[in-house]
Amino acid sequence: VDVVQRNLTACTGSTQTICEADMGSFGNLTDAMPNTAIGETASWTVDAFTPMATNEITPTLTSPITYQYTYTIENPTIPGTPPNVCTHEIIVDASPTVADAGTPATICTADHQLSGNTAANGTGVWTADDAGITFDDATLPDATASGIADGTTVNFTWTITSGVCTPSTDVVAISRAGALTSPDAGTDQTICAGEDATLTGNAPNTGETGTWTGPGTINTPTSATTTVSGLTAGTHTFTYTMDNGLCPTADD
Repeated sequence: VDVVQRNLTACTGSTQTICEADMGSFGNLTDAMPNTAIGETASWTVDAFTPMATNEITPTLTSPITYQYTYTIENPTIPGTPPNVCTHEIIVDASPTVADAGTPATICTADHQLSGNTAANGTGVWTADDAGITFDDATLPDATASGIADGTTVNFTWTITSGVCTPSTDVVAISRAGALTSPDAGTDQTICAGEDATLTGNAPNTGETGTWTGPGTINTPTSATTTVSGLTAGTHTFTYTMDNGLCPTADD
């Protein structure tokens, strides 16, 4: 009697990667339906769980890990015939940490240290809507951005990515105050004792204040042009200061 080994029904393994947020809508796994008429049997082994004798199962996905489902076809009526074993792998990527780019700020210099949150799940990276911006290390939550021009606002985006999941993004606006107007206290002058002096400085720009300080009575210290009374004989020095309430002041 000649014994001929027959090939078993084929099965096909697979690998799929999904996001944690999509676990509930994954659907079913399906493999080959064995031809039971010739003695084949088939079953699923779900990790260490109980085998199931059907060619379609609905995976139970509960956390971001890798799941393995093994489908085995065999024919116990033909001794020595090795089973067909196919592995279906489902990789579940963790949802990314919700991005937080920090608080908007107004600064005085071209450099600024950003303050994004640390990603518990995924990796973060900074980008800017200004092509002239550079970063010391764009993957650091507290990266330093350079190249912010005077009087501009740059939008910085902190993006946290995790596998195939939709990235989480947040945007923070960083504004740089315009350069302070250089103060000009005017020319030296000589007056007679008992007379009022008139101080004449240059006008500050919007958002700035020019302030006079010095001896005597300065009638309107925050006016570019003001009078000073009560001066005694001698030489008196007056200082005109530009200030925007944020950046270092400038004097003349």
